[in-house]
Amino acid sequence: MWQASSRPLHEAGGKWFWWSINSGDHFAALYRLVFDRMVKVKGVKNMIWVFNPEGSTVTSWDPGSEYYDVLSIDIYNSANDHSSNASSFDKFKSASNSTKILALSENGPIPDVNNMHTDEAVWSWWMPWYSTWSGTWPGQTKDAVWKSNMGDERVISLEDMPGWDKYKPNQDTSTTRLAKVSPFYGAAETIGIFDMNGHYVGLTTQGLPQGRYIVRQRIQGRNLNAVYIKK
Repeated sequence: MWQASSRPLHEAGGKWFWWSINSGDHFAALYRLVFDRMVKVKGVKNMIWVFNPEGSTVTSWDPGSEYYDVLSIDIYNSANDHSSNASSFDKFKSASNSTKILALSENGPIPDVNNMHTDEAVWSWWMPWYSTWSGTWPGQTKDAVWKSNMGDERVISLEDMPGWDKYKPNQDTSTTRLAKVSPFYGAAETIGIFDMNGHYVGLTTQGLPQGRYIVRQRIQGRNLNAVYIKK
């Protein structure tokens, strides 16, 4: 099984795109049309949907929470500004009633992981825009911040995720379901459980509310991660 993500009609509310030149109602109807065409007509079932509004349109242009999984914003700070963008994070968290994954879907300098955790504004991901229209965005992040973020155990990078092309989700109907990393790697020791905002919540799922969690395990000297869905 594989999944892809879709961020259709991005930067909703920005007048630089044709899909944003009219009202929020027009945009929401168009977004729902795209969704319904792909999901209900074409039968696409493995897509993660991202609603990507401008900050001022996060509520007024919303197509409906059932039409997306992730709520994201694009923010371009000045070079070497590695702030957490906490004000936007809090605004989007409030707008979604804390029910959506929040992402920084385009950015210049990346947010420092320490700033994000200090401000309790931990974006699920961030994505620097790469060098079009003379942006040179990757170079606007200090080398020390790249190194610090990529080496921090609170950041899940590609090397932390071997075997994701091999795992099969557990299909049982019990109260919990774990999408496990392939057992090929050996016995695992759970070293931390995190919510989808990156906050540490303990070593066991007992007592946790329903939702999605990241289980970090230690296997043969490596840290691996799995998505845990508690029903």
